[in-house]
Amino acid sequence: KYLKEEQCYENDDDLEIPDIRDSVDRRTVTEILDDTDLKHIYLTSDWHIFKNRYKKEANYVNTSEIISWCKKNIKPTDVFMFLGDMSYRWVNDKDKEEVKKIFKSLPGIKILIIGNHDEFSDGGNYEEYGFKYAMHELRWKDLLFTHKPVNIESDDDITYNIHGHIHKWAEYNTTDGSKNINV
Repeated sequence: KYLKEEQCYENDDDLEIPDIRDSVDRRTVTEILDDTDLKHIYLTSDWHIFKNRYKKEANYVNTSEIISWCKKNIKPTDVFMFLGDMSYRWVNDKDKEEVKKIFKSLPGIKILIIGNHDEFSDGGNYEEYGFKYAMHELRWKDLLFTHKPVNIESDDDITYNIHGHIHKWAEYNTTDGSKNINV
């Protein structure tokens, strides 16, 4: 059912970088979100590409299947928001280049909410990974997008915290869960 991890990245033809014609777009991230139909905003998190090369775990992510789905369903004008942890933090330089190639090849207007495993990206130049915007958190309307869940009970302007990071481990969840949505 699943490919071995090394098979996920063998076909470089699938990682072709799309032609970006709106490179002079000067809108802010909130303007882009305001101008986008909610049905065209895609959220994902915690792919941890190449993690199984460095740390053996049972919860394997079939990256090639995810990449394929994104390319079939996300349009260049859609918003693709990644809530952190593109790759495993300690990947080697060759794998970093492959991660760049993978994310550059994905369609959509890409926004990165920086995760704890994303600090490897050579000084924070996330444009090299194809992201138009990169930040540690994003407030939009009554939503707060973060990588790790945060307690928003004392913030009257925020109704929901949409985040990643938790995976399957309950000890990461320090919030009540009613206002925190784990992608």
